[in-house]
Formats: sequence, C-alpha cells, structure tokens
Amino acid sequence: MWFFGVAGELKKMLTEPTGLHIEDQKLIYKNKERDSKSYLDVERVKDGSKLVLLVDIENRERRILEKLKIMKKEKTSKSLAEIKLEVDKLSKKVLSFTNYMGNFTINLGGVNCGTYFSY
Repeated sequence: MWFFGVAGELKKMLTEPTGLHIEDQKLIYKNKERDSKSYLDVERVKDGSKLVLLVDIENRERRILEKLKIMKKEKTSKSLAEIKLEVDKLSKKVLSFTNYMGNFTINLGGVNCGTYFSY
C-alpha cells in the first residue's frame, strides 16, 4: 500500500508503533531531512523507497524541559493558592479576635487605661 501525503502524516502514523512524539522524529530521505509539511510525492518518494527515521534528541530534550517548566509553574501556582487560602482564614480569625478584644477595657487599680485594641 502506497501512502501519498505530507511527511507529517507519515510521522503521525509512526508515533504509535515507535513510541516517539511527532516533534521528536526526523524523517530522512536521500540523506536529507524532510520537512513535516513537504509532500512525499513531490520529494519523489516512491513505493519501496528507503526512508530513515531518527530521534531528534535536542528537540526531545527541549520539549521535556518545557513540559517540566510548565509543571513547576502549575505546582507553584497551586502552592500559592493554598497559602492565600490559609492567610485568608487566619486574617478572618485575627479580625474576629481584634473585634472581640476591642470590647474590653483595662482597669489597673482603679485607673481606666482605655480600650485594649482600637480600630
């Protein structure tokens, strides 16, 4: 069965059997890497032609590093959201406490010192 299409479509077909992401593949024909957008028939690839599939290690590393950066940002955002939630809870408790304490006055030996907290 002959496949007429772009190299990118061939790479998609090779993803599952090879386990390689499309961006991690280099498709070589006649000692030249073929662009994913190039048409195989225009490149003169025929039934029985020899194509070589190589792993693009640099692109794979770049893609994995980018994925790790995104995961780290997501983890940091989640941590910050959790901290903000905890701060909000504590600030409500502090506000409640200061309102409660604002209702008391301190009396030292008959001398009224006024309100303990005032806001």
